[in-house]
Amino acid sequence: MGLRRRLSQDPLATVERACAITELIASAEYLVDRKNRQYGGLNDWTYLSSQFPGGTAKFWNKLSATQAESVYVALHLLKITHNVVLLSPLSNNEIRAYCNLVQSACYLTLQPRQFFGTDGSDQLSFLGNAASALGRLGGSSKSRKAAADFLALQVIISYFISGVVKSPGKRWSRGNALEGVMATETYGDRKFYRFLQKHPRIGQMTTRGTVIIESLMPLAMLNETVLKATLALFGTFHLANARAMGLGRFVLPFISTYPAILAFRSSLFRPGEATKK
Repeated sequence: MGLRRRLSQDPLATVERACAITELIASAEYLVDRKNRQYGGLNDWTYLSSQFPGGTAKFWNKLSATQAESVYVALHLLKITHNVVLLSPLSNNEIRAYCNLVQSACYLTLQPRQFFGTDGSDQLSFLGNAASALGRLGGSSKSRKAAADFLALQVIISYFISGVVKSPGKRWSRGNALEGVMATETYGDRKFYRFLQKHPRIGQMTTRGTVIIESLMPLAMLNETVLKATLALFGTFHLANARAMGLGRFVLPFISTYPAILAFRSSLFRPGEATKK
């Protein structure tokens, strides 16, 4: 009960700490995967540089290969240091705002150099850092609430759009999209694929159910019990994806926004109660 209360009282800090854990894992992965940035790798700059004509790519173009690698490692070490601070119990608003700003700047600088390999967890973590920085720089509970509401809306919309864009797809309407994904080399799982082949109805129900639940996400906001059940399903969905598709870094950033979504709903339908909090 105490944990639930703390999460609902400071949803922004919940997102910050979840994103910090996710980014610590991501930085470790990127630093270990050095071959990916060397000649012939997916993130070989001799190829990637042509994909990014402007922005922070101009900064990387001025560096030699050795200099670029040193700067790349230094930026990730900087991220790791600031993520440790965000993960700590420290509650100083200005320090947390500064750490979030550094995180956001590092993401924008590093993005061209590690383009292949980043995913939605990196993008949501960036949104979490950027929104938290702006909310904390506002210096008031209202600005922090606005930042948390922004993140809540982002996730609500992302689920909704994900369902809508799947709907016209033949594989999704037929119910065999999940089986198709599990058959791929990148996101597949041999055991689960064989299981779906033996039990096609389970795959069909899961595939169609995912589209329906995602598409109806905005309507779930109308009822608190339905919303909590929907978020529980999405949480289970992310955990299942972590196991079957290797998308482990998606779990914490998305689930950490659920207190913000519940608080956002309370502010819409029970403004008096939200104000008391």
